Amino acid sequence: MLEGARSLFLQLTLDREKGILSEEVRGHLFPDSREHLKKQFAEMSGQNIREEYRNLSVRKWSWF
Repeated sequence: MLEGARSLFLQLTLDREKGILSEEVRGHLFPDSREHLKKQFAEMSGQNIREEYRNLSVRKWSWF
């Protein structure tokens, strides 16, 4: 489950950088979340806002 969340977060972050929502991410989101992200991406595109993530890494945490 943790690996799935990590993978989804990474893919969503990369999609945000591209400005489009990939099919992989769409399949894992609730309809309300999917619509909200589509609106958010459209607003960012309309305002000419781009995001760039450098040195993005998702690390595994050990709690023990």
